[in-house]
Amino acid sequence: MLIAVFVWGGSFIATKLAIAEIPPIAFAVLRFSVATTGLLVAHWATRTPINVPRALWRRVAIAGLLGTTATYVLENIALKYTSAGNSAIFIAASPLITIAGAAIFLRERLTWRTLGGALLAFAGLTALVGASFRQTGLGDGLMALNTLVGAWYALVSKTLADRASPLATLTTTYAVGLVGLLPFAAGEAILTPSAWHVSPLSLGALAFLGLGSSGCAYWLWMYALGRMSAATAGVYLYLMPIVTLALSWLLLGEAMGPAKLAQAAVVLVGVYLASTARHAPRASEAPQPS
Repeated sequence: MLIAVFVWGGSFIATKLAIAEIPPIAFAVLRFSVATTGLLVAHWATRTPINVPRALWRRVAIAGLLGTTATYVLENIALKYTSAGNSAIFIAASPLITIAGAAIFLRERLTWRTLGGALLAFAGLTALVGASFRQTGLGDGLMALNTLVGAWYALVSKTLADRASPLATLTTTYAVGLVGLLPFAAGEAILTPSAWHVSPLSLGALAFLGLGSSGCAYWLWMYALGRMSAATAGVYLYLMPIVTLALSWLLLGEAMGPAKLAQAAVVLVGVYLASTARHAPRASEAPQPS
Protein backbone atom coordinates (compact mmCIF):
# COMPACT_ATOMS: atom_id res chain seq x y z
CA MET A 1 0.00 0.00 0.00
CA LEU A 2 2.83 2.40 0.83
CA ILE A 3 4.58 1.67 -2.46
CA ALA A 4 1.35 2.35 -4.38
CA VAL A 5 0.79 5.65 -2.56
CA PHE A 6 4.37 6.84 -3.16
CA VAL A 7 4.09 5.97 -6.86
CA TRP A 8 0.78 7.83 -7.14
CA GLY A 9 2.21 10.78 -5.24
CA GLY A 10 4.95 11.03 -7.86
CA SER A 11 2.53 10.69 -10.78
CA PHE A 12 1.52 14.38 -10.67
CA ILE A 13 5.17 15.39 -10.89
CA ALA A 14 5.82 13.06 -13.83
CA THR A 15 2.73 14.32 -15.67
CA LYS A 16 3.66 17.96 -15.04
CA LEU A 17 7.11 17.35 -16.52
CA ALA A 18 5.84 15.33 -19.50
CA ILE A 19 3.10 17.72 -20.66
CA ALA A 20 5.69 20.47 -20.93
CA GLU A 21 6.97 18.52 -23.97
CA ILE A 22 3.92 16.57 -25.21
CA PRO A 23 0.33 17.90 -25.56
CA PRO A 24 -1.69 16.84 -22.49
CA ILE A 25 -4.39 14.70 -24.10
CA ALA A 26 -1.96 13.12 -26.54
CA PHE A 27 0.18 12.19 -23.55
CA ALA A 28 -2.86 10.60 -21.87
CA VAL A 29 -3.35 8.46 -25.00
CA LEU A 30 0.30 7.37 -24.87
CA ARG A 31 0.07 6.66 -21.13
CA PHE A 32 -2.94 4.38 -21.39
CA SER A 33 -1.66 2.71 -24.54
CA VAL A 34 1.39 1.67 -22.51
CA ALA A 35 -0.75 0.72 -19.49
CA THR A 36 -3.24 -1.36 -21.51
CA THR A 37 -0.43 -3.12 -23.39
CA GLY A 38 1.29 -3.91 -20.11
CA LEU A 39 -1.91 -5.37 -18.65
CA LEU A 40 -2.49 -7.49 -21.76
CA VAL A 41 1.05 -8.84 -21.37
CA ALA A 42 0.24 -9.60 -17.72
CA HIS A 43 -2.85 -11.55 -18.83
CA TRP A 44 -0.75 -13.50 -21.33
CA ALA A 45 2.08 -14.18 -18.87
CA THR A 46 -0.28 -15.38 -16.12
CA ARG A 47 -2.67 -17.09 -18.54
CA THR A 48 -5.53 -15.15 -16.99
CA PRO A 49 -8.53 -14.81 -19.32
CA ILE A 50 -10.27 -11.46 -19.70
CA ASN A 51 -13.60 -12.64 -18.35
CA VAL A 52 -16.10 -9.90 -17.61
CA PRO A 53 -19.75 -11.01 -17.29
CA ARG A 54 -21.93 -9.66 -20.09
CA ALA A 55 -24.21 -8.03 -17.51
CA LEU A 56 -21.31 -5.82 -16.37
CA TRP A 57 -20.24 -4.46 -19.76
CA ARG A 58 -22.37 -1.34 -19.52
CA ARG A 59 -20.89 -0.59 -16.10
CA VAL A 60 -17.37 -1.26 -17.44
CA ALA A 61 -17.97 1.19 -20.30
CA ILE A 62 -19.18 3.92 -17.94
CA ALA A 63 -16.28 3.31 -15.56
CA GLY A 64 -13.76 3.48 -18.41
CA LEU A 65 -15.18 6.73 -19.79
CA LEU A 66 -15.27 8.30 -16.32
CA GLY A 67 -12.14 6.89 -14.70
CA THR A 68 -9.84 7.12 -17.72
CA THR A 69 -11.25 9.40 -20.43
CA ALA A 70 -12.85 12.20 -18.41
CA THR A 71 -10.41 12.00 -15.50
CA TYR A 72 -7.23 12.34 -17.54
CA VAL A 73 -8.57 14.88 -20.03
CA LEU A 74 -9.39 17.13 -17.07
CA GLU A 75 -6.31 16.31 -14.98
CA ASN A 76 -3.72 16.70 -17.73
CA ILE A 77 -5.18 20.00 -18.94
CA ALA A 78 -5.49 21.22 -15.34
CA LEU A 79 -1.81 20.54 -14.69
CA LYS A 80 -0.95 23.05 -17.42
CA TYR A 81 -2.49 25.79 -15.25
CA THR A 82 -2.09 24.70 -11.64
CA SER A 83 0.59 23.19 -9.44
CA ALA A 84 1.16 19.49 -8.87
CA GLY A 85 0.64 20.04 -5.14
CA ASN A 86 -2.77 21.66 -5.59
CA SER A 87 -3.85 18.82 -7.90
CA ALA A 88 -2.96 16.17 -5.34
CA ILE A 89 -4.90 17.97 -2.60
CA PHE A 90 -8.03 18.05 -4.78
CA ILE A 91 -7.70 14.34 -5.54
CA ALA A 92 -7.29 13.59 -1.83
CA ALA A 93 -10.56 15.43 -1.17
CA SER A 94 -12.55 13.26 -3.61
CA PRO A 95 -13.78 10.87 -0.84
CA LEU A 96 -15.96 13.74 0.40
CA ILE A 97 -17.95 13.72 -2.83
CA THR A 98 -18.14 9.94 -2.71
CA ILE A 99 -19.57 10.14 0.82
CA ALA A 100 -22.16 12.66 -0.34
CA GLY A 101 -23.06 10.47 -3.31
CA ALA A 102 -23.44 7.44 -1.04
CA ALA A 103 -25.79 9.44 1.18
CA ILE A 104 -27.91 10.57 -1.78
CA PHE A 105 -27.94 7.48 -3.98
CA LEU A 106 -27.24 4.64 -1.53
CA ARG A 107 -29.27 6.13 1.34
CA GLU A 108 -26.37 5.97 3.80
CA ARG A 109 -26.93 8.13 6.87
CA LEU A 110 -24.27 10.67 7.78
CA THR A 111 -22.96 11.33 11.28
CA TRP A 112 -22.08 14.71 12.77
CA ARG A 113 -18.39 13.78 12.54
CA THR A 114 -18.76 13.14 8.80
CA LEU A 115 -20.53 16.47 8.25
CA GLY A 116 -18.02 18.34 10.41
CA GLY A 117 -15.06 16.79 8.61
CA ALA A 118 -16.59 17.60 5.22
CA LEU A 119 -17.13 21.25 6.19
CA LEU A 120 -13.57 21.50 7.54
CA ALA A 121 -12.10 20.06 4.34
CA PHE A 122 -14.27 22.34 2.21
CA ALA A 123 -13.04 25.36 4.19
CA GLY A 124 -9.44 24.29 3.61
CA LEU A 125 -10.01 23.87 -0.14
CA THR A 126 -11.73 27.27 -0.32
CA ALA A 127 -8.77 28.92 1.39
CA LEU A 128 -6.30 27.09 -0.85
CA VAL A 129 -8.06 28.07 -4.08
CA GLY A 130 -8.81 31.61 -2.95
CA ALA A 131 -5.21 32.29 -2.04
CA SER A 132 -3.91 31.51 -5.52
CA PHE A 133 -6.93 31.99 -7.81
CA ARG A 134 -5.25 34.54 -10.08
CA GLN A 135 -2.36 32.17 -10.76
CA THR A 136 -4.05 28.76 -10.73
CA GLY A 137 -7.80 29.43 -10.87
CA LEU A 138 -8.51 27.67 -14.17
CA GLY A 139 -6.44 24.64 -13.27
CA ASP A 140 -7.97 24.41 -9.79
CA GLY A 141 -11.46 24.70 -11.28
CA LEU A 142 -10.74 21.80 -13.65
CA MET A 143 -9.35 19.74 -10.77
CA ALA A 144 -12.49 20.48 -8.73
CA LEU A 145 -14.58 19.17 -11.65
CA ASN A 146 -12.26 16.18 -11.86
CA THR A 147 -12.94 15.49 -8.19
CA LEU A 148 -16.66 15.19 -8.99
CA VAL A 149 -15.88 12.84 -11.89
CA GLY A 150 -13.66 10.73 -9.66
CA ALA A 151 -16.38 10.38 -7.05
CA TRP A 152 -18.90 9.37 -9.72
CA TYR A 153 -16.40 6.80 -11.02
CA ALA A 154 -15.96 5.41 -7.50
CA LEU A 155 -19.71 4.94 -7.11
CA VAL A 156 -20.08 3.31 -10.55
CA SER A 157 -17.17 0.92 -10.11
CA LYS A 158 -17.97 0.02 -6.50
CA THR A 159 -19.34 -3.43 -7.39
CA LEU A 160 -17.17 -4.26 -10.40
CA ALA A 161 -14.27 -5.82 -8.51
CA ASP A 162 -16.68 -7.96 -6.48
CA ARG A 163 -18.15 -9.57 -9.61
CA ALA A 164 -15.16 -9.78 -11.96
CA SER A 165 -11.41 -10.29 -11.81
CA PRO A 166 -9.63 -7.08 -10.75
CA LEU A 167 -7.05 -7.54 -13.51
CA ALA A 168 -9.75 -8.09 -16.15
CA THR A 169 -11.72 -5.10 -14.84
CA LEU A 170 -8.66 -2.86 -14.97
CA THR A 171 -7.74 -4.01 -18.49
CA THR A 172 -11.23 -3.54 -19.93
CA THR A 173 -11.88 -0.16 -18.30
CA TYR A 174 -8.51 1.12 -19.53
CA ALA A 175 -9.23 -0.12 -23.05
CA VAL A 176 -12.63 1.59 -23.12
CA GLY A 177 -11.14 4.78 -21.68
CA LEU A 178 -8.33 4.73 -24.23
CA VAL A 179 -10.84 4.56 -27.10
CA GLY A 180 -12.70 7.45 -25.48
CA LEU A 181 -9.52 9.53 -25.38
CA LEU A 182 -8.89 9.30 -29.13
CA PRO A 183 -11.53 11.86 -30.26
CA PHE A 184 -10.25 14.35 -27.67
CA ALA A 185 -6.68 13.84 -28.86
CA ALA A 186 -7.76 14.39 -32.47
CA GLY A 187 -9.57 17.59 -31.48
CA GLU A 188 -6.51 18.76 -29.57
CA ALA A 189 -4.29 18.16 -32.60
CA ILE A 190 -6.65 20.14 -34.86
CA LEU A 191 -7.56 23.03 -32.55
CA THR A 192 -4.28 23.56 -30.72
CA PRO A 193 -1.51 22.08 -32.87
CA SER A 194 1.85 22.12 -31.16
CA ALA A 195 5.23 20.56 -31.73
CA TRP A 196 6.29 17.56 -29.70
CA HIS A 197 9.65 17.65 -27.95
CA VAL A 198 10.19 14.07 -26.88
CA SER A 199 13.19 13.69 -24.60
CA PRO A 200 14.48 10.99 -22.26
CA LEU A 201 12.65 12.85 -19.48
CA SER A 202 9.20 12.58 -21.10
CA LEU A 203 9.88 8.96 -22.16
CA GLY A 204 10.84 8.13 -18.58
CA ALA A 205 7.69 9.83 -17.32
CA LEU A 206 5.62 7.83 -19.82
CA ALA A 207 7.12 4.53 -18.64
CA PHE A 208 6.69 5.51 -14.99
CA LEU A 209 3.04 6.51 -15.44
CA GLY A 210 1.98 3.81 -17.90
CA LEU A 211 3.66 0.83 -16.25
CA GLY A 212 4.20 2.10 -12.72
CA SER A 213 1.28 4.34 -11.76
CA SER A 214 -1.49 2.97 -13.99
CA GLY A 215 -0.25 -0.62 -13.94
CA CYS A 216 1.81 -1.84 -10.99
CA ALA A 217 0.48 0.63 -8.41
CA TYR A 218 -3.15 -0.31 -9.10
CA TRP A 219 -2.21 -3.97 -8.97
CA LEU A 220 -0.50 -3.46 -5.58
CA TRP A 221 -3.49 -1.49 -4.36
CA MET A 222 -5.90 -4.29 -5.25
CA TYR A 223 -3.57 -6.88 -3.70
CA ALA A 224 -3.44 -4.88 -0.46
CA LEU A 225 -7.20 -4.30 -0.44
CA GLY A 226 -7.69 -8.04 -0.25
CA ARG A 227 -5.66 -8.15 2.97
CA MET A 228 -6.91 -5.14 4.94
CA SER A 229 -10.14 -3.26 5.52
CA ALA A 230 -11.26 -0.58 3.09
CA ALA A 231 -11.22 1.99 5.92
CA THR A 232 -7.58 1.23 6.74
CA ALA A 233 -6.65 1.33 3.06
CA GLY A 234 -8.33 4.70 2.65
CA VAL A 235 -6.19 6.23 5.38
CA TYR A 236 -3.07 5.52 3.30
CA LEU A 237 -4.41 7.78 0.55
CA TYR A 238 -3.96 10.78 2.84
CA LEU A 239 -0.20 10.32 2.46
CA MET A 240 -0.40 10.92 -1.30
CA PRO A 241 -0.66 14.74 -1.28
CA ILE A 242 2.10 14.90 1.31
CA VAL A 243 4.37 12.94 -1.03
CA THR A 244 3.36 15.16 -3.96
CA LEU A 245 3.87 18.41 -2.04
CA ALA A 246 7.34 17.29 -0.93
CA LEU A 247 8.37 16.14 -4.41
CA SER A 248 6.94 19.24 -6.14
CA TRP A 249 8.98 21.40 -3.77
CA LEU A 250 12.16 19.35 -4.31
CA LEU A 251 11.89 18.68 -8.07
CA LEU A 252 9.72 21.47 -9.48
CA GLY A 253 10.56 24.30 -7.10
CA GLU A 254 6.88 24.93 -6.28
CA ALA A 255 6.38 27.27 -3.34
CA MET A 256 5.50 25.53 -0.07
CA GLY A 257 4.89 28.40 2.34
CA PRO A 258 3.41 28.01 5.84
CA ALA A 259 -0.05 29.17 4.65
CA LYS A 260 -0.27 26.53 1.90
CA LEU A 261 0.93 23.78 4.22
CA ALA A 262 -1.65 24.83 6.81
CA GLN A 263 -4.45 24.84 4.21
CA ALA A 264 -3.39 21.38 3.00
CA ALA A 265 -3.35 20.11 6.59
CA VAL A 266 -6.90 21.41 7.18
CA VAL A 267 -8.12 19.61 4.04
CA LEU A 268 -6.47 16.32 5.02
CA VAL A 269 -7.73 16.44 8.61
CA GLY A 270 -11.26 17.15 7.40
CA VAL A 271 -11.20 14.32 4.87
CA TYR A 272 -9.76 11.96 7.49
CA LEU A 273 -12.52 12.78 9.98
CA ALA A 274 -15.25 12.41 7.36
CA SER A 275 -13.92 9.20 5.82
CA THR A 276 -13.19 7.33 9.05
CA ALA A 277 -16.41 8.18 10.87
CA ARG A 278 -18.61 5.26 11.83
CA HIS A 279 -21.58 5.65 9.49
CA ALA A 280 -25.10 4.87 10.61
CA PRO A 281 -26.83 2.07 8.67
CA ARG A 282 -29.13 2.76 5.77
CA ALA A 283 -32.78 3.20 6.59
CA SER A 284 -33.56 -0.17 5.03
CA GLU A 285 -30.87 -1.83 7.15
CA ALA A 286 -31.86 -0.40 10.54
CA PRO A 287 -32.49 -3.14 13.12
CA GLN A 288 -36.14 -3.79 13.80
CA PRO A 289 -37.46 -4.00 17.40
CA SER A 290 -37.98 -7.55 18.58
